[in-house]
Amino acid sequence: MFIERNQRAFKALFWIALTVISYLAFSPDSNPVSESLGDKISHVLAFTSLGFLIDGAYSGSFLKKGAVLLSYGFFIEIVQYFLPFREFSLFDIGADSVGIGIYFLVRRFMV
Repeated sequence: MFIERNQRAFKALFWIALTVISYLAFSPDSNPVSESLGDKISHVLAFTSLGFLIDGAYSGSFLKKGAVLLSYGFFIEIVQYFLPFREFSLFDIGADSVGIGIYFLVRRFMV
């Protein structure tokens, strides 16, 4: 009920979050923590948050929305492969998947 009444706000927050995450993912890393636990926790938190926001922003199956988020995670890694100051990481995609999965599990208790 809360989410349904605030769909516009969720859409705005989702697109703001997506923009911020994209900026961070594609800009040079000033504090390299790649392949560290802190980096993976950041991925998990980012994609758990994106799961919450996309779920509130758009109607439809969460499995489809989760697939969109996972595709976005792949997109980030593919772009990073071509950036000289970033690198492709399957572990990052795994952390993104864990974040989506955490939201999916938590969502079952929210509905």
